[in-house]
Amino acid sequence: MAWATAGPPLLRVDECRNEAGRTEYSVVAQNGIPGVVVVARHATSIAFVRQYRRTVGEELLELPRGFGEASDFLPGAGQDAGAGRAAERELAEETGLRLEDAHTVGRIFPDTGLLRGAVDVVAGEVSDLTAGATDGEVSALVWLSPAEVGRLIADGRLCDGISLAALALCLLRPAAGE
Repeated sequence: MAWATAGPPLLRVDECRNEAGRTEYSVVAQNGIPGVVVVARHATSIAFVRQYRRTVGEELLELPRGFGEASDFLPGAGQDAGAGRAAERELAEETGLRLEDAHTVGRIFPDTGLLRGAVDVVAGEVSDLTAGATDGEVSALVWLSPAEVGRLIADGRLCDGISLAALALCLLRPAAGE
């Protein structure tokens, strides 16, 4: 280990030598517990959040997402159950909404050159739009139709890589039960 934080989030930089003897570094978040991105639907709309991202210096439109926590992944419950719990928690924290029928669509690796970690893509439904308390992380909840999402992607206003990858997985993989 080359460097670490006490969190939250827990971050660690590991140093190792590759096969050619060159030093490489990888960043590990939350001790390797997968993160989660949530594709929450209500009728024909998809939930997005606006959140300021200091790393790019602007507010971005993104799917709700966050770090996984050890408490999401109960012993013996399986990866999909843990990802579903993480998705339910993240959507509630960021929007105050309750995710129903959560199912894992797939897994993405956001930056294989630097990050040693995965993000589970979880889709589900929101039937009740009555929002509860939030953690204040996001500035707005925005519901968009698939056509609006397409226009925002095409004109570069929806450019978050994790959101784009999650949307692609949901578009290209059949829904649970199909």
